[in-house]
Amino acid sequence: MELDTHQISREQLIGFDATSIDRAATSLDRLVTQNSPEFFVWHTAEDELHVFDKGAHGLGLEIGEAGAEQWKALCADWLRRKGWTTV
Repeated sequence: MELDTHQISREQLIGFDATSIDRAATSLDRLVTQNSPEFFVWHTAEDELHVFDKGAHGLGLEIGEAGAEQWKALCADWLRRKGWTTV
């Protein structure tokens, strides 16, 4: 919640008037460390989510990352099922 990249999330979650103390207390950048345990993330949106257990941040289109290189086929399947493509 401290970084500028989190401005919209910060405003929605802790308000426009959040102090620097509030921001630090709710900042995952500070709270999640190498010593933090693994955690489970769940989502209730109707969109589909695939999380791969290995791969660098910002992986993009890189090939050769075990598991994560499946994302293109998974995305294509999702687009077909949503009716956004026939390919």
